[in-house]
Amino acid sequence: MQESSTFAAQLVGPSTSCMKNQDTAKRKLPMSENNSPPQKKIPISSQAGKPVDKTSPAAVASSQPAPSRPPSSQQVSVEKFSGLRLRKPRVSSLEMERKMNGRKLIKLFQLQNKIATEKLEDQDWVTFGVIVKKVTPQSSNNGKTFSIWRLNDLKNFDTYVSLFLFGDVHKEHWKTDQGVAIGILNANLMKPKDGSEE
Repeated sequence: MQESSTFAAQLVGPSTSCMKNQDTAKRKLPMSENNSPPQKKIPISSQAGKPVDKTSPAAVASSQPAPSRPPSSQQVSVEKFSGLRLRKPRVSSLEMERKMNGRKLIKLFQLQNKIATEKLEDQDWVTFGVIVKKVTPQSSNNGKTFSIWRLNDLKNFDTYVSLFLFGDVHKEHWKTDQGVAIGILNANLMKPKDGSEE
């Protein structure tokens, strides 16, 4: 298995991305193209089908129940810290144990409460999420490009966290696919802006 160099680097030190909540160890997850149920924002900074002749032998055969398939040879494991089912984790479970040692795990759904009740700036903390939506990269007032991703833990689709990627983090990760699971270390939290969806 291959480890994402970015994740390794981010679990070693703070990054320059900001979260409305933050950035990034990648692991692919299966995602349907339109998996966008209604969402509630957590305000924190941070064969085309051909007609089938129903009397043809092919149509009759296809209307019969499909034979059961043998189990897939591709293994899917549940990652201990994120609780996500991962097909091809880029970081081994032993390496994750090592990297998480001494760090506080905050589940994505707990983040808003933890921000309100704890001083996260003084802690070494990690959260995990899946990129469920990517906003087209934008330019800031100073002309620099940044990205915004919406993250979800795949447990509660009504809430999400907006992750803003700036500077080198944006340059390195803006092409990351929707549906990728990421780990975020010590995100810089931003206060929500009035009238902003993110």
